[in-house]
Parts: sequence; C-alpha cells; structure tokens
Amino acid sequence: AIAAISYIYKALASRNPRLRGQTIAEARSKDDALPRDGHDISDDHFLHCCLTLREQGSRVLLVTGDRNLRNKGMIHDIETASAHELEAKLGGPHIGKQRTPPPAPLVDQPLTAAKPPVQTWSEEDEKAARTEACDILRKSLSLVLESELECAFGDLWRRVVFIPPPWNERTALECILKHWIALRGTAFKSSLKPAMVQILEMLKSPTASGGKLSLLLNLSLMVCSELQLHYSQLAEGVARLGELHTAITTGQSRPPKPASGVMGISGESSSCVRVQHPHGNQEAGGSQQAPPPFSPNPAAQLLDDLWPLINDYCGNISQLVGKQHPFDYVVRPSFTLDMCTVHEVYKRITLAMNYMGSLLDRSNEERENLVGAAKTFVNTSVELAKLLLHKAGLPDAEWNVTGEDMLDHLLHPEKKNTMAAGHRQIVALHNMLASCILHVLDPVPADAYSE
Repeated sequence: AIAAISYIYKALASRNPRLRGQTIAEARSKDDALPRDGHDISDDHFLHCCLTLREQGSRVLLVTGDRNLRNKGMIHDIETASAHELEAKLGGPHIGKQRTPPPAPLVDQPLTAAKPPVQTWSEEDEKAARTEACDILRKSLSLVLESELECAFGDLWRRVVFIPPPWNERTALECILKHWIALRGTAFKSSLKPAMVQILEMLKSPTASGGKLSLLLNLSLMVCSELQLHYSQLAEGVARLGELHTAITTGQSRPPKPASGVMGISGESSSCVRVQHPHGNQEAGGSQQAPPPFSPNPAAQLLDDLWPLINDYCGNISQLVGKQHPFDYVVRPSFTLDMCTVHEVYKRITLAMNYMGSLLDRSNEERENLVGAAKTFVNTSVELAKLLLHKAGLPDAEWNVTGEDMLDHLLHPEKKNTMAAGHRQIVALHNMLASCILHVLDPVPADAYSE
C-alpha cells in the first residue's frame, strides 16, 4: 500500500496525463450510496475544510506529511506541501552549516555593489496604510456586527445596541465588546476577544508607526480572516490587509491601493459610481480582481448574483429618499423612485426572504417535504433577479437551478453559518426598503427611525 501511494503521489505531482483521480462530486454521481455530507474519516474532514475555504474565495495550501491525503488534495486541485518542502520554499534556516565570513576588502579595491537597503515607509505611507486598515476594519466589523446583533436580539436590536449605527472602527469594536456575551459563539469566537481589545487600545493612540503599525495590521488581518470564514464578502479586505502586512514586515514599498470597481453579472466592470458606507469616498468604477478560478454550483451562482442586485436597488432607493444605507452599493441612475416598481420589488424580496428563511428553519425535516418550497424559492429568486436586471439596464441572464440544487446548497452543514448570515442580510435589505416605502407614504423626521 505504501508503494502504491508513493507511485500515485509521484504521478499526480508530475501531472502525468495517464493518471486521473476521481473527485468527491464524481464519486457521488456514480454511487448514490455515498453520504452527501457525512465525513467518516479524518482525511475527509480536512479535505472538506480545504474545499469550503476555497469556495469562500481563499487560497488554500494543505501542509501535511500524509501522502495519501496529499493525493486527495491534488485530485481536487488543492496545492499541497510537506513541512520540509515548505521550509525549503521559504528559505528556512541552515542549521549546522558554518559560513566563513568574507575577507575585509582592501582600501584600494573597488567595493562590490551592496544589496539595496530595506525600504522604510515614509510618514505619508504609514498614515495611508493606517487609514486603509481602519477603513477595512470599519466596513468588515459593521457588516458582521449588524448581522450578528439582528440574529441575537431580533428586530429589537436597534433599541438595545450600546452605540447605534453608523459605526466607525472604534465604536464598532466597543459595541462588540459591550455585547460580547450575547454575540459570542458564532462569528465572534472567544479567541478573537484579546485581539479586538488590543486593536481598540491601538486605535485610541493618535499614531501607529513602525512596529505598532505592523502589529495593528497583523491583528486586523487575524480578526478579519476569522470573520471571513462566516462572511465571504470580506475576502477583498482580508487580501489587502495581507498585502500591507507583508510589505511592511519585509521592508517593501507600500503596494498601491487597488482600483475600486464593481463587477457586473457578466463579469465586466460596470461604469458606475460605488458608494461606501459610512463616510466613504465615491470613486469611479474601474477594474476589479476577477473572481476565484473555480466555478460555483448553480444555486450559489444565483444567490451570488441576486444579492448585489437587491443591495444596489435598496441603496439607490435609500439615497433617493435621503436615508443611510448599511452596505456599499453601486449608483445606478436607472433605479428610480417609481412606486409601482418599488412595491413590486418589495413584494418579491419578501417572498424570497420568507421562502429562504422557511427552508433554513425546516432543515431537519424530510428532504422530500422541502423540494417544493425550494423550487418556489428558485423561481421567485430568478424572477426577482430578471426584474432588477431589466430595471438596471443590464443584459439578461439565465440560471439553470433546480430545487435539488438549491436544497444541496442551503442545507449543506459546512455552509450553515454562511447561509444564515446571508438570510439576515436579505432581511436587513428588506427592512430598509420597507422603511423607504413608509418614508415616502408618510414622511417623518429621520430620528424617528433610529429610536
């Protein structure tokens, strides 16, 4: 068996075209007896963890000395390495090797070109990096905090919250720590509290230069990376924090800030304006990094396309009635305050929200009892997406999603927290649109909505 595993490993590592592995999805399609979501052995747990992280947009490296597990990883296009290989790639320390120091150059000998000195960041670079880190923290923490507060306290969360939104990075952290007992256990793991306390103390300092800035970036990266496991929308911010932290710790120059653009449904950048929440700058849409190289399943694609459409619509309507929208959105002039359309969109968002919530709440029921509701949810979501695409002036799209596809995606154990968070965000958008409708029908002072 050891010889066979080694042979398979060498063939897969060299990408031998004559040897092809069978993925989990292919195995299940040919053998209905295989469990759809159960993992009987530890290897399956590790493999599914890697696949889930990759599906959320993260780059995954599986480090293990188990060649059988590495074989499974390579079959699923997961990069693998042993500890020795990783150390060699990173240029680990050469233990036991003594190096003779070079002789001192004579005075009359020309000096050889020295290595370029490690670059130190200017005060402007450090200030810009701190501002970027704070902006990423603010947006990430605000998104997660509002969703988790609504989950913990329901519709009453605005009445009990320690500091009402909109939050900045400091007030968001203060709010999280104040409500820690109620929020702990979901996205906010106990291990994050010390890092959050330390970040809050550093933010109270007027400056954070050199080592302090490096520590701030490192702690922010750790917190946001953990939250990204539950909220995949944070992937772009996590990647940027990683770039900044790597640059300052390795003595590289500060990497330029990526252009802020919004990808359309077709994958092309929209020539629109992106509005950031709160107090964000409005920037002309440019190019954005392409999505991960894997193709999501049809149900995931439908939901991934639907959410930004709903968010953009609610954001534009909120702007037209003078209300603050909780998420970043794209300004689309074609989204007008046509009350006939607003009511139609609101009705369909309500249906989609209720069907999705019902499916998540009934996850323990027999599967055959849920297929009908799943089909209805798919049809409602497709109709809503097509309506919003038409109103936005975007090209039409098709989604070949079955009720079975949607059930597999919504009820997968690995996606439980992600789906619950997504539903809470749709509820938040639904409530925002309802607030806008009420504001148009019966205008009241803005303060009345925050009480």
